[in-house]
Amino acid sequence: MARARTLLELRTEVRALTDTVDDEHASDAIVNVWINQGIAELWRKLVLVGAYRYALQETIATTAGTFSYDLEDDFLSILSVWRVVGTQRLPLQNVNPVEAPYRSSDTRNTNGLPRYWIPGGGLDGSGTAIYFDPDPGTYTYGYWYIQTAQNLAADDDTFDGICGFEDWVVLYAALRVFIRQQDPEQAGIVQEMARIESSIMASAARRDVGHAPRIADVRPRRGAFRGYR
Repeated sequence: MARARTLLELRTEVRALTDTVDDEHASDAIVNVWINQGIAELWRKLVLVGAYRYALQETIATTAGTFSYDLEDDFLSILSVWRVVGTQRLPLQNVNPVEAPYRSSDTRNTNGLPRYWIPGGGLDGSGTAIYFDPDPGTYTYGYWYIQTAQNLAADDDTFDGICGFEDWVVLYAALRVFIRQQDPEQAGIVQEMARIESSIMASAARRDVGHAPRIADVRPRRGAFRGYR
């Protein structure tokens, strides 16, 4: 059974592959950087073929008169937003901030719900925030978002590549070592990375293999939006 590997284990594999054990020209710190770069690159590839692989669900408790709310530190991109009303989830539409000044003052959609958009920075100029237009009122909103790639800092921090995907990360870091050393072995590493990546993309594209792909059903249930304004 596959298991998560620690930063120390990943770094040890990189050093064994590149024959750089105790090599002062490839310090632990720089190899760690290359490993984390490899994780980020693999993360982006996996998100492209299956957005929900790194998706998390959170809620926001809004207050009438407050339009903007900070999102999580590991926020990468939004998948869906909804208002919670009893047992119902009422989906929100996004709004283009460029066209907002040319819209009427009431930018709610036809269901009486606010729209949302994700500006570049959080409330203090850092991070990320979600902005509602118009006033979201005092409600609970939920959302699915894709998290950013994890960063391994301590030697016992772990990365679970699932099905051995972390082998690609090891090769990525090894390639950086070879490039720095101008080692001709880098050609072989590139070929092996391509082979593993092809296998990863084929297996990662479908997580629910028991059902055929289908068009998303976004039509509301009858009467789901009546009376919520």
